[in-house]
Amino acid sequence: MTSKLYADIILPLALKGTFTYLVPERLNPDLKPGQRVIVQFGKKKLYTGIVFRIHDKRPDYENFKEIAEIVDSDPLLNEEVLKYWEWMAGYYMCTPGEVMKAALPSSLYPESETIIEPDQSFNDFGSLDRPSAKLLSIIIKRRKIKPGNLPPVVDNRNSLKLINYLISCKAVIAGESLRNTPLKEFEKYIVPAEKLTSSRLEDILNSLKKAHRQRELLENYLKITGYGSGKDIIPVRKTDFPGQDLALSALIKKNVLKVVDLEKKVLKKVPAAAIEPEPLTGSQAAAYKEIRSQYNSGKRIFLINGVTSSGKTQLYIHLIKEMLNEGRQVLYLLPEIALTRQIIERLKKYFCESTAVYHSRISVRERNAIIRGITESDPEKRIKLLLGVRSAVLLPFRNPGLIIVDEEHDGSYKQHDPSPRYNARDAAIMLGHFYNAVTILGSATPSIESFYNARSGKYGYVELKERFGKVNLPEIIVVNTREAYRKKLMVSHFSPQLIELIDEALTNGEQVLLFRNRRGFSSYLECGECGWIPVCTRCAVNLT
Repeated sequence: MTSKLYADIILPLALKGTFTYLVPERLNPDLKPGQRVIVQFGKKKLYTGIVFRIHDKRPDYENFKEIAEIVDSDPLLNEEVLKYWEWMAGYYMCTPGEVMKAALPSSLYPESETIIEPDQSFNDFGSLDRPSAKLLSIIIKRRKIKPGNLPPVVDNRNSLKLINYLISCKAVIAGESLRNTPLKEFEKYIVPAEKLTSSRLEDILNSLKKAHRQRELLENYLKITGYGSGKDIIPVRKTDFPGQDLALSALIKKNVLKVVDLEKKVLKKVPAAAIEPEPLTGSQAAAYKEIRSQYNSGKRIFLINGVTSSGKTQLYIHLIKEMLNEGRQVLYLLPEIALTRQIIERLKKYFCESTAVYHSRISVRERNAIIRGITESDPEKRIKLLLGVRSAVLLPFRNPGLIIVDEEHDGSYKQHDPSPRYNARDAAIMLGHFYNAVTILGSATPSIESFYNARSGKYGYVELKERFGKVNLPEIIVVNTREAYRKKLMVSHFSPQLIELIDEALTNGEQVLLFRNRRGFSSYLECGECGWIPVCTRCAVNLT
């Protein structure tokens, strides 16, 4: 007799810890950590959870609920992702369910909805009052209905109260319905029903001389598939032949074509790169060599402190190429969505691997496709390079080898609401730790903590002091406007030096760009002579 197995399940709820369920014997051979499963939580509600751990240790309580169903044949998350999520929940003081909700689109963890159906055995309609009978007739007409879709009031009576009454009369049945989104999506494609030799194709076309629409469809199909070019015939989506269902059905009946379900290709591979990355400059090559040297000595986290326009992105591109050649994935984090387009267009010039962009503005279908791509077990179908904002650091990667956090000092990497309230830079470092991946932090103005960790030897440290093309850094002039205000030399908020330089630029036909951090009000009064700020004597609030 085999011992019973139990599974600890992560549920998308803000409740502490995981929840233990009994594994039915029928699911024993197929259940693995990281898989999505359907479980009942509470009296009726069904949830989609993720298997965190499987064990034979019986918890200290009597009654157990069983796992109802396995959603995916292959695990969605691997062991490293589960450990990473566990660390996230502990370090940022949230629940595993909150990490799950932040990492995955809601379509991948649906919960059940209550469905009201008429009880076919009920026939005592005369016992119902008028409002109840009217509501029952609506339910019978629609067959299945959600409580939220019911009319709020029927003959001045609350519909939910009437539903409870109909349930007590056994006139309707309330059940739970859950529709799960499969990780892999399929689409209908048209393929030849048999191998099309030239003689066989000639016979088919001759037999279709009077069936003009069928012959036209077949000829278009052969043209799209590239028949006769020496290449294999490729499947063609059924949706590429709109309004031709009758002609297609006839060709299927004649055993010329057939319709098959193939995995949907939502993400398309970038065409093969036409160019190699530009060679590194002297200072960039020296930085690259220094990273390699420190990597060989055991460093896995690096701070690249490079002045603006020093070519940090070009250095990233060479590091990305090296990692992709090793067959590992790359995560490239940016602080703002606005930056993703220009960077991805630049990266596409160099890499033929499958690339994707992940942020909050993409559709749910695209998010599902990206998660399918980064978790794909087949390396040929896997997304190799992902560009994203802070939320991308929570995604369930298969084998990342390089994580780049560009502009690592930026406050946009911090998530404030909802939970988990994390810093994507620190989370990226831990993600790299669990996968033994290289983490690159890049900035012209590093954060204090990153700079300290680099200078103390905890991180590798590389500097890029020269701008690309040896362009000089812009001159910075600090103006004491307090002194100018005192001497009444200011013109509104503009100092004499600024006005002089603006006039000079305009005279030379150049452009001027002004940034003003003014929002039309001041939160306090300040003495222009000494900087003294008057404060309320009763509540210590600055006077405005």
